[in-house]
Amino acid sequence: LYAIVLAIPADRTVTIKSLASGSAFWPDKIGRVRLLGGGRLKFTRDASGLCVTLPETLPTPIAFALKIQG
Repeated sequence: LYAIVLAIPADRTVTIKSLASGSAFWPDKIGRVRLLGGGRLKFTRDASGLCVTLPETLPTPIAFALKIQG
């Protein structure tokens, strides 16, 4: 699954609410999240959503993609 982020959040954390734990969209475990053009990212998943911590340096200042894998 790929998620396109259109703006960099001030706290550098992207929350994808539709991928919260127990979500019908992705009921299984999420194994890793990668930044395309970057690398692996730290993430947590709870009832509020999939929360991904962004690195200080991004491949582009406008929009970027996250690759989410099981």
